[in-house]
Amino acid sequence: MNIARTVDGFVEGMQNIERDILKEMRAAGITITTSDLQWNHGQAVLPIPESLLLEINAQGRTASAAMSREQIEDSYERVERIDVVLAIKSLVAGLTKK
Repeated sequence: MNIARTVDGFVEGMQNIERDILKEMRAAGITITTSDLQWNHGQAVLPIPESLLLEINAQGRTASAAMSREQIEDSYERVERIDVVLAIKSLVAGLTKK
């Protein structure tokens, strides 16, 4: 795989993870936007690091999860890795529990 495809896959994986988080939050009755999500403390993600921290702010709460480069790249078509799916569910639960 060439570097451009690797970068594209990584970015697409990040976007798919974000979309799933937005969808899960909407299903829980909370609307957030991508501006409520922050990767890598807002720092550059290129060159691609081995892991990133994803932070979400909603309803005055913050939830975070570390994701590996591999987890993100594997999500380039769709989020189907169980560890990524569970991380998303955990993030959403942490933001929506009362």
